[in-house]
Amino acid sequence: RNSFVKSKDNPVVELPDEISASHILISYKGADRADSKITRSKQAARKEAERIRGLITNGGKDFADMAKKHSDGPSGPKGGDLGSFKFEVMAQPFSEAAFDLNINEVSEIFVVWNATKHKFKTLCIDSYITEFKIRNMFYN
Repeated sequence: RNSFVKSKDNPVVELPDEISASHILISYKGADRADSKITRSKQAARKEAERIRGLITNGGKDFADMAKKHSDGPSGPKGGDLGSFKFEVMAQPFSEAAFDLNINEVSEIFVVWNATKHKFKTLCIDSYITEFKIRNMFYN
């Protein structure tokens, strides 16, 4: 994250208080909370997540449109919109991936573990929300 990188002048990395993010969740048969209609294997889910990410990053497809079309998560119909959240609210692997992105950057595929079952995700940060930015927004 260019805006949060440590420098010699400022050795402390400042993270935003909150971020607004969207995600695409690709599940597989047997994954935690997977819809009963999902029949793809774990390997097929990984390939599908990689294919969708490629369409977004290399093919110029819109993240929200792809989420509406392909996400297995409940936020899919909303373009994958998760709203705003603080780092400690989400599962640690998810927050680490999310808070490491620049605005409009699409993450690599990552896995969110829940007990012994997991799902593949990719996400995009819509905005960083900090006290400074909120004040700026109101006074610009």
